[in-house]
Amino acid sequence: MPIPRSLSLILIVFLGLSSCKNNNSSSQNQAEETQRLVSLNGTITEIISQLGYQDQLVAVDVTSVYPEDLGDATNLGHVMNLSIEALLEQQPTQIFAIRKDLSADIQEKLNQLDVPVHYYDHEYSAEGAKKLIAAVAEDLQAKRPQEL
Repeated sequence: MPIPRSLSLILIVFLGLSSCKNNNSSSQNQAEETQRLVSLNGTITEIISQLGYQDQLVAVDVTSVYPEDLGDATNLGHVMNLSIEALLEQQPTQIFAIRKDLSADIQEKLNQLDVPVHYYDHEYSAEGAKKLIAAVAEDLQAKRPQEL
């Protein structure tokens, strides 16, 4: 039985439209996924790296020695002598820190920035490590933190 001409035309148009890609939304999603992360603690740097965001770390503190290959991440020195100007030069989209590592003055300056700053209270135990991993993963909106 032959296919009616109008049905053939509709089928061709449908197939043509369904094969078109919306490159604009694809590049927009890519831009949303790319972040400029700053870690002000070695443990947090390791967690961020293990969650798959190592290539998005643009700056770290001096305690961030692992993983050994942090790419082009700028070393900001020790958090007690943190230069807010040097940090801002990295144009971060998120900053991660352990609250007790930072002086009240540095925390106040960070809080005045137009950048989300995530502070954590780290408990030095197996359960505390799990809580820290979960909190960092949540702030990064990581998909699989349970694998760490």
